[in-house]
Amino acid sequence: MIFSAIATYLRKFRLLAPLNYDQQVWAAKSLMDLYQQGSLLYLASADQNCAMATYWMGSQDGVTYVITVDVYGASTRPTKSNNPNVAAFVYPPIYGCAQAAKTLTAAGISEPWQHCTLEQMTEGDIVYYFTFFQHTPVTVNAMSNQIETGE
Repeated sequence: MIFSAIATYLRKFRLLAPLNYDQQVWAAKSLMDLYQQGSLLYLASADQNCAMATYWMGSQDGVTYVITVDVYGASTRPTKSNNPNVAAFVYPPIYGCAQAAKTLTAAGISEPWQHCTLEQMTEGDIVYYFTFFQHTPVTVNAMSNQIETGE
């Protein structure tokens, strides 16, 4: 409650910048660690400048939880959810979303991404799946920072 009041004033005076994708995941991880330390990430999914949904496997009970975090840090508490069809993994991967976005730019993809999903595929690769308004979707490996599909 106190944090929320402080954040409101910081935003009012433009002293608080919106959270980026990586910061939203870290915020959700911090909340989940308070709830069940050492929980594993299933999925982080967000639109550009919108609320992010993260899914976690509880370390103590094995239940899937969802936490949403918006770009200003407002969040929900962990709530039980249906298990997504992806594998759980320890967050963070080697490369963050910001680094993966730079890889897209270096590859000549200048259009801003509209939606990004971070997940571990069944074959074990942890990837960022970027969608765009016009460009075809692109997958960037979060462990090697290499574009895998969609160039």
